[in-house]
Amino acid sequence: MSLNKEKLERKFADEYQKLNEKQRLAVDTIEGPVMVIAGPGTGKTQILASRIGKILLDTDALPENILCLTYTDAGVVAMRKRLLNFIGSAAYKVNIHTFHSFCNTVIQENIRYFNKKELEAISDLERVQFLKQLIDGFTKENPLKRYKGEIYYDLNNLAALFSAIKREGWKEDWLLQQIDSYATNIIPETEGFYKKREKAKGITELTQKGKDETERMEKLKAAVASFKTYQEILHTNHRYDFDDMITWVIDLFQSEPEILLNYQEQFQYILVDEYQDTSGSQNKIVELLISYWQDEKPNIFVVGDDDQSIYRFQGANLKNMMNLADAYEKDIVKVVLTQNYRSVQPILDGAKGLIENNTQRLVKQYKELSKDLIASNSKLVMLKTKPIIRIYENEFAENIHITLSIKQLLKEGVDAGTIAVIYREHKFGDELMKFFQLQQIPFYVKRSINLLDDLFINQVLNIIRYTVAELDTPFSGDPLLFEILHYKFFNLSPFKIATVREGIRWSMVETKPYQYDWSLVGTMIRTGKANNIQQVWDLCHFGYPDDLTPLHPQFTNRFVALCTAFVNFYRSMDATSTLIVTPINEVSFISWLGGDVRGTSPYCTHQGWEVKYNLMKAYIKGIDALKAADPTVRI
Repeated sequence: MSLNKEKLERKFADEYQKLNEKQRLAVDTIEGPVMVIAGPGTGKTQILASRIGKILLDTDALPENILCLTYTDAGVVAMRKRLLNFIGSAAYKVNIHTFHSFCNTVIQENIRYFNKKELEAISDLERVQFLKQLIDGFTKENPLKRYKGEIYYDLNNLAALFSAIKREGWKEDWLLQQIDSYATNIIPETEGFYKKREKAKGITELTQKGKDETERMEKLKAAVASFKTYQEILHTNHRYDFDDMITWVIDLFQSEPEILLNYQEQFQYILVDEYQDTSGSQNKIVELLISYWQDEKPNIFVVGDDDQSIYRFQGANLKNMMNLADAYEKDIVKVVLTQNYRSVQPILDGAKGLIENNTQRLVKQYKELSKDLIASNSKLVMLKTKPIIRIYENEFAENIHITLSIKQLLKEGVDAGTIAVIYREHKFGDELMKFFQLQQIPFYVKRSINLLDDLFINQVLNIIRYTVAELDTPFSGDPLLFEILHYKFFNLSPFKIATVREGIRWSMVETKPYQYDWSLVGTMIRTGKANNIQQVWDLCHFGYPDDLTPLHPQFTNRFVALCTAFVNFYRSMDATSTLIVTPINEVSFISWLGGDVRGTSPYCTHQGWEVKYNLMKAYIKGIDALKAADPTVRI
């Protein structure tokens, strides 16, 4: 016996001893069909790993001969990690896939049957573009065509429907037939859709609700009929989505029996996790892989719980599990795991009382099955903590009570890491987190984050948008500026924010000597008033007219005229607000006084007291002109 096999046997023996009776039954039955109905917390991942170890120990099968299919990437990672601890590096040779990754592997191994080199996976943006193209192409008779309002209102509904059609493997004719059957047989017999008084007379007359439902079915039929056109759009643009991959592999297996036979010979043992969530097309993949042993006993092992369906509508999950049980009725071994290692008994009893209201359950179809969970964790079995049901007036009251309850627990010395809050949707958690922040309660939330929803990222993007707008058209970013100045990292007080400096280039407003264009300044004034901002006006913010320098004989006269014209224009737009003016921008003014004249005007090359004197004279006379035009002006 090899050293590796001895090590595997020792590890397997250790893990096997930890299994309960029902788990051992599932692990030991390695030949033939097995359905494990695993309630929450009953150790289904452990039995999957143990079963793979059992197969490798008791048969001549190689790791490559085992295929384990699960629903999510997280499930793949968890299974691989468990196997690594269990069987070492051989875990990397076991084929553990999501359905999509398995189909992608099949496509890559048989690439000549696909034109995939010419195709690219569709992006989210392209999907929206193609759906809009589809909607734009609808004829005026199409009930989904809209000419006003939100013309792409049905875009998300179409995307969801097309994805469901691919996942479930629905055919157009069958789907249209089901819709017609519902409209013809169900709607007229459903309470609320018909008028009771007329029904009593033997006349079926729909209520407005019934008419709306009938109209909705017509729209649904139109949407189903457009699926083929959408697929043609994808093909024309050389795109595919991940749901297409499963359909391609199904078509390949059905059209090329030899390829299917190769995979049937390779995968002698097939395990499927989260079987209750497999879609119609995913289940078809499993059926094709085990079809070689249709008249015998395929080595198919599925683990699922019809009460835990997350990704499929209720009823579809039950159908898959019942179909498998009925197909191999004589040979299938049903194992129900009832020993729960996660919860206390009162929680399990409460959950049982709730789920028993559901009529679509395996235990209702197979009377010999029992799913009464038993608390079996030795560390928890003595706890009898009962669930408490509280009803609140509104979400606000609920968040307050949760926050104060957690704060009290922390005061009593309870470790924050042992407290958990479970909510239905992230939007509820987002509100609760605001309460935690106000009460300075430390918390950690595990969720995927869209950076574009983050407050700080949006603030950075607004700064970029403002910069781009200003580079494109000066002052066009002003509507964003007031919001940006309030960002906490600028640490600006409201008073400072309410005072905004507005620079006016002399060359910007003086089109000819003593002639002015105040249109852009008018926009700045209106923006300031709209945002209730106190503006401070730099009347000469660098940039003299090209024909003018402080040495020009008309420099002072033209500046005085500029000051007077500005006050008159401002008061024509706003006769009451406080007007604050800096006649010459202090930066340029100090620069000139310091003798630095570079870059201010191509005509100014002198440095000396003559330049400084003319600037000072213009500054003083400008103040006089401003006060003469409006004595209330603040300088």
